[in-house]
Amino acid sequence: MDAFELMDGDMRVETHADHLFVWHRRAAKDVAELELVLTAIDEALEGRDLRAVVFDSRESAYQGGEVQQRMWAWIESHPRLRKIATLVESERLATSVNMTGLSKGVKIKAFHQLSDARTWLAS
Repeated sequence: MDAFELMDGDMRVETHADHLFVWHRRAAKDVAELELVLTAIDEALEGRDLRAVVFDSRESAYQGGEVQQRMWAWIESHPRLRKIATLVESERLATSVNMTGLSKGVKIKAFHQLSDARTWLAS
C-alpha cells in the first residue's frame, strides 16, 4: 500500500488493491487548497486500474459553498471513477450526499462504517 499526507497531515491518501482511501480531519479551506488535493488524488490514480474512492469524512466538518461545488464538479466529470463511497457521522449528511448523487446521476453513496462502504464498492 502506498500512502502520502496532504494539508499539513490533515489528509492521508492510501492506495489499496481495489480503491483509493482518502481520510481527512478537515475540509479544504478554499478552492485553491481543494485543487491541490484533487490533483494529488488524480496523480495517485494515474497508472493504476482503480475505479473507486472512499472518502472518510467522519472527523471533518461539512464545507459548503464554492469548495463543495468544486468537489461535486470533480466527481461528476471524473473520467475514471465508477463508484465513490463517503463515510460520514450524520444521518442528515448521508441523506444529502445520497440524494445529491442520485440527482446528478453519480454513483456515490454515504455510509457510517468502512466495512459497509467496501462491500458496496465490491458489488
